[in-house]
Amino acid sequence: MFSPLWLSFKLAGIVTVILIILACPLAYILVFKNFRAKPWVESFIMLPLVLPPTVLGSALLMLLGPYSPIGKLSLKLFGDTPAFHFSGLVLACLLHGLPFAVQPLKAAMNKLDHKILELAEVSGLSPLNTFFKIVLPNVWSGIMAAAIITIVFRQLCPQ
Repeated sequence: MFSPLWLSFKLAGIVTVILIILACPLAYILVFKNFRAKPWVESFIMLPLVLPPTVLGSALLMLLGPYSPIGKLSLKLFGDTPAFHFSGLVLACLLHGLPFAVQPLKAAMNKLDHKILELAEVSGLSPLNTFFKIVLPNVWSGIMAAAIITIVFRQLCPQ
């Protein structure tokens, strides 16, 4: 009786944790680093916002199906494809929810004073330590906003 409800909560929890882990460094790179492919990466991240869910779902089915390279590899390694399994559902929700996690984090990181990062660099802090010791504590509100948005999005929006 509670199986669909449990599945929804389990999916929301797993997807939210993975999205925050992926979105924090991704937002950091998009805000503080300059590279040639930056507009392409941002466009790819925002793509699920403009694609209809049926188009995104069809593309994922073709990508994860038994006749695709990923599906063939998964079939060979695990004996089954991710399509129509919980792992495929998690992957689809990750892809669909990524823009909802990245945007609040980018907004919070844009508000971060760049002088703090320059001071960390001058003090000899490595970029990784700067990220964990300076950036993440200062954008905690953005992390919480991203987590809340992804949880609410997962619970209220149809898959």
